[in-house]
Amino acid sequence: RKARVGRPGRTEVGKMPPPGDAVAVQVALRVRPLVPSEIEQGCVACLGVTPGEPQVVVGGEKAFTFDHVFSAATPQEDVYTNAVQPLLEAFFAGFNTTVFAYGQTGSGKTHTMGTNAGVDEAGDDETGIIPRLVADLFARVNQEGDVWRRDVSVSFLEIHNDDIHDLLDQTPKVCTLREDAAGGVVVANLEEYKVTDAGEMLSQLADGSARRATASTCMNATSSRSHAVFTILMHSSKLTSSADGEEAGEADAFVSRLHLVDLAGSERAKRTKAEGARLKEGININKGLLALGNVISALSDEEKRKEGAYVPYRDSKLTRMLQDSLGGNSRTLMIACVSPADSNFEETVNTLKYAHRAKSIKNKAVVNREGPSAEVAALRAQVQALEAMLAGGGGAAPANGSLDNLPAASSAESQERIAELEREVAALKDEVGRKNRRALTLEIEADKLKLKLASVCKEHNIHLEDEKEAADASEGNADPASDGSAPDSEEQEPQQAPEEDGGMGWALSNAAMAEELHGIEEALDLKQRLLDQMTQGGADIEAGVDQAQMQTMQQTIDSLTNEREELLKLGNQASKVGDLEQQIASLRHKVAEQERLLKVKHLTDRRIGQLSGEIDSMKGAKVQLLRKIKTETEKFREWRAEHMKEVALLKRQRSQAEYQNHKLQAQMDKQAGVLKRKMEENSAANSRIKALLTAKSVAKGSKDAMASGAAAGKEAGDSLEA
Repeated sequence: RKARVGRPGRTEVGKMPPPGDAVAVQVALRVRPLVPSEIEQGCVACLGVTPGEPQVVVGGEKAFTFDHVFSAATPQEDVYTNAVQPLLEAFFAGFNTTVFAYGQTGSGKTHTMGTNAGVDEAGDDETGIIPRLVADLFARVNQEGDVWRRDVSVSFLEIHNDDIHDLLDQTPKVCTLREDAAGGVVVANLEEYKVTDAGEMLSQLADGSARRATASTCMNATSSRSHAVFTILMHSSKLTSSADGEEAGEADAFVSRLHLVDLAGSERAKRTKAEGARLKEGININKGLLALGNVISALSDEEKRKEGAYVPYRDSKLTRMLQDSLGGNSRTLMIACVSPADSNFEETVNTLKYAHRAKSIKNKAVVNREGPSAEVAALRAQVQALEAMLAGGGGAAPANGSLDNLPAASSAESQERIAELEREVAALKDEVGRKNRRALTLEIEADKLKLKLASVCKEHNIHLEDEKEAADASEGNADPASDGSAPDSEEQEPQQAPEEDGGMGWALSNAAMAEELHGIEEALDLKQRLLDQMTQGGADIEAGVDQAQMQTMQQTIDSLTNEREELLKLGNQASKVGDLEQQIASLRHKVAEQERLLKVKHLTDRRIGQLSGEIDSMKGAKVQLLRKIKTETEKFREWRAEHMKEVALLKRQRSQAEYQNHKLQAQMDKQAGVLKRKMEENSAANSRIKALLTAKSVAKGSKDAMASGAAAGKEAGDSLEA
């Protein structure tokens, strides 16, 4: 498992950028060749690429011009070198960059992006954009290792049925979109993993792609059923000073993000023949792409953009995540993938229209500095703004770009504006502080509610059947907090295998062991505090007991007792005897107190020995329990990885079976159409034959009638002559 970097559970997607130079979204068109199924159906190409020009002509009439146009014969390397490699330079310069593929299903988006590439496919001619970019990225990181420190991490997510899933986490979970204090969109619970070389990053890509939702349809044997976003995060900081001997300046620390987006293709149910879950997936895919199209249309309208018209980023999770990529702080490349077949003419034209609109979108990309360099850049921007404001109000702007030489008599309007801005900044800071405190309060309340719910469930014995079995199994183990003995792992009953209950038994058992460990730690801490107190008390008692003083006092008591006996024998010494008795009583009281302290010290030492033994035993139990938890976790992790491989294999087998079923169904439909056409031709031939036979029969009857009439006339003539 790779090291996790960044804030745990929160991964920043993007923030609204500060004012910067407007940069248009780059648009590239990729035309795939005709596939065998289209050739079998007799499809022909309905669009052509103009030689030497980034232009494509559809239907021989309508022409579209883009930044790059790649025909079906263009290799993958040319697509990467001409369209994507310049964005890698911007990424190393500290800019956020985005590359996303758009088009109908089966148009070659995943092939172009290389999302499903394996670890060993980086040098193949058919390798897509992502593996090539990863190889170039780490080649440059290693090349500049003596000058720049680059910390690279990755995340991989999918949007499936409008739910966000972390593809790099073996445990399936749903992530959510939230806004941070600065108004940026973040993905909660999405993990980032630190990588150190190209093989490690491609391994993460392959693992995530194996978990991505895919299925077979009539239009694509391996159709992507989700939108995938592969993000590379890089923190850059300069290690040495500049060439002229000056220290590294404001541009020496920055952070940049590279989003590589493989969108699911738009599709029509009557062509894909999707049913059930596939139909639901297609509906959600089209909803997300429709929201994306609406955002592109809103941003491409220059008049509405100048008027500050509403842009519907919130209509879908896809558009919220791509908010910076379209109209925000990013340098973006859109790769429109189209099919040349005339059967896909309508979908191809729609894709070209959307891509043509995207050319009009303007982004404001800036270098994302961090640390002290970001503060320096912000202060310089503020200084420039104040200088421009003062110059507009009648004051002369300083020539050296600082505020040291500002005129003493600035305009009252400028001073009021500066004071107003300072008040607004202070108010915003107070508001941010209140929101942060409110968020912390809500988190504390949520934790309290969780603890209360757990206690209520435990009090009323509310739990699942599997949880009850796990609790019964855990009750058979020795409680290390009660008698200080370590649990005997050999006498415990074997736990239920993860594959028998889908991992639920392991999770409940792990939770029980974690609770047991917590109890051991609490008891251990309590006994340790008690041991410290008793040790300190024993030291105090030992400091108060003096064996030599006790012996001296005992000798004094004996001498005083002898002296008292002698005085009693002499008589008439009552006053002296009284004084001696008082001294003897006082000394005996002190000796008794010392003896009591000695007895307490002996008891304390014995209890300290018992506590030390119990603490050592509990520490041993804690170590064994930690080892058991670690062993069980490793076993479950191995089972989980094997299970995910089996699931991926079953998915591939199911996709192949579905594809074969669709293929057989298409063949049957084709044969049925041929049979129907033959039957219709036979019916028409039979009708024509029947009509000919009827006409022939009528003609023969007329001829026979004429012949009989002629014979009758002849007989009548013969009779008249006779």
